[in-house]
Amino acid sequence: MIGRRWLLSMPKILLLLSSIVVVPGGTMAQVWTVLAVDPKDDGRDPSLADAAQLSYRYEKEQDLLWFRVTLYGQPNEESLGVNIAVDTGTDAAAKMNWWGANKDFQFDKLVTVQVARESGGYKGTIGVGDAAGARAKNFNNLFQNNLEIRVEGDSILIGVKRTEVTEKMKMNLIAAVGSREQWNDDIPNTRSVTLDLSLPRPARGLREIDVSRNNFRFPSDYKTLADHQQPLIIKEGHGHKTLILVPGVYSGKEIFDGFMARNQSQYEFYVLTPPGLNGTPARALPSETTSFGEFSWTRRLERDILDLINREKLSKPILMAHGFPGSLAAEELAVQHPEALGGIIEIASMPVQFFPSPKDPTRKTPATREERVEIVNEGWAQKWFKYVTHETWESNNYPAEMFLNDPVRSEQARQQAEAALLPVKIRYLCEFMASDHSVALANLQAPLLALRPGFNEKLLADSATSWFKASFQDSWDAFSKNSRIQLLTIPNARALILEDQPKLADDGVARFIENVSKAKAQSAMRSATRAQEANMGTSGLPHQKKIMNRSAPAATIVPVLIYEDVDKAIEWLCRAFGLSERLRASGAGGRITHAQLSIGNGDLMIGASGAEFRPPHGEEVSQYVLVHVEDVDQHFEQAKRWGARIIHPPKDTPFGERLYTVEDLAGHRWTFSQSIADVAPEQWGAKRAQFR
Repeated sequence: MIGRRWLLSMPKILLLLSSIVVVPGGTMAQVWTVLAVDPKDDGRDPSLADAAQLSYRYEKEQDLLWFRVTLYGQPNEESLGVNIAVDTGTDAAAKMNWWGANKDFQFDKLVTVQVARESGGYKGTIGVGDAAGARAKNFNNLFQNNLEIRVEGDSILIGVKRTEVTEKMKMNLIAAVGSREQWNDDIPNTRSVTLDLSLPRPARGLREIDVSRNNFRFPSDYKTLADHQQPLIIKEGHGHKTLILVPGVYSGKEIFDGFMARNQSQYEFYVLTPPGLNGTPARALPSETTSFGEFSWTRRLERDILDLINREKLSKPILMAHGFPGSLAAEELAVQHPEALGGIIEIASMPVQFFPSPKDPTRKTPATREERVEIVNEGWAQKWFKYVTHETWESNNYPAEMFLNDPVRSEQARQQAEAALLPVKIRYLCEFMASDHSVALANLQAPLLALRPGFNEKLLADSATSWFKASFQDSWDAFSKNSRIQLLTIPNARALILEDQPKLADDGVARFIENVSKAKAQSAMRSATRAQEANMGTSGLPHQKKIMNRSAPAATIVPVLIYEDVDKAIEWLCRAFGLSERLRASGAGGRITHAQLSIGNGDLMIGASGAEFRPPHGEEVSQYVLVHVEDVDQHFEQAKRWGARIIHPPKDTPFGERLYTVEDLAGHRWTFSQSIADVAPEQWGAKRAQFR
């Protein structure tokens, strides 16, 4: 019963309103150190308080210890429930197990605020108790009404004299939130956090936030780049092959200088710097209510690249990006505008950042797209990045060891990267965190070279930098099944590969570009041969020339599917199933009524509902679309993350295909198939057609 209704047997205490101060925002304007974060919607009752973050500050002169429990949403001022359970390190006999979700945690001291508003004040319990008092349901048996309590914005602040909890400077603790009557959510959910007030302020791994900051706004005197203005673009070189070079957030100013100097006669270069990086003005920040899942800056960068290609009349240039945001823009352009690029080279990029689904307590299931975006929007962005200090950012961001083998140049490059304004770095980072291009990469049709830094054994064995391997190397392995993607690990090179190992990097780039050129020439030859054959009759004599209509798909058989919202369907199909948009057309009122999509060598038309044309209804199936993919299991996982309704999960068939079937957002059925064996038709009961 303790876990359900804490105060049923508590002594009634009337608290004056002066004990609790409710204010609209962070008026204390102080720096807090974050101890723990907690996923959203993991409490027992969604209508009660849901913990997001636990932080503290220590006022040494007053020996006053403040705890700040931040919630998803606003605290309920009518009924507050917060506990800080503390293990001071005393004997086990003096402890008891916590009664919430974190049942393994044992505590001997309990800070309690469990009150409800009534006329003239609050009723409930405020104070400090021990385990013996908690067992007797007397939760403030040691000290009563000794806490300072404030409600500020989305947070509940509790101040307590440290010596009224413990004489020691080190303790382990958890926090819990709910209402006056019941517990709802712990933070952390497992184990506990250690608070050692005797330790000096760390140089690395600082976890301080300043609630008076707002990193989603520029300083009032900052001049942004107007939307109609192009970003900084520098043209170099006089070779025959064109490269668009895009530095990233951890590139520094000189990332491409050496590469261009060495290859002036080989390539023509266009260096396009994403706005806000390397001393350039940033675009205006989107409204704070704009989801990072809109990818506002990344999409604008894609437009900048396309504008450059169109303005300079570039024919299928190679897009070379050093990390994000350029890598995200390149992958999206390859999906949405495959005709614009000849290929992609990604240098030291991290393709997909794993986020566990909050619905899986084992933290092994990847988050869906919606879950990922929500985690970034409501967790990382609003509770952390909005308030993070410059010192905390730099002490947790990319270390100098990541950049170059030369420690002096490495620190110089790190400082160049960090010179960008904090709101700029945060905006690009949050859009990267919200992205998941797994399906796009698994089914990418454009050739892609991923240059991966090999680092060295000592660096990868160090616990402080071992994450380099998972982020820069292992994250690419999942896409190695796609024959269009080439992975090249450069030994003894760090993130600035072009400078650390110039010859190996240059040779790898040159081979890739040469292979792209050969493939392009072979494709042109095949197209010319097909065109010539199309102009010949069955007798081998020329007939009327076949018209190649750029407004019509090239495939011989083209399925046409009907949707209520064509615009929404385009985005869903491209992101969930990895299709590419070819064109779209609008009808009266600007409504999208027609679109053409493609995947591999196949084409698809989609149209808006109207007259006799309607999306499917009920469970009847009159048609479905069959699509071959490179990796059916990975494709299935992405379709699930996007909410496709599973009809049949992946399974092997006797005829050599592994396939699955789903319904899309409108109810159309799709089967995706991967060839896993070459099986003769006779082996599974089919007969070959007899041609005469």
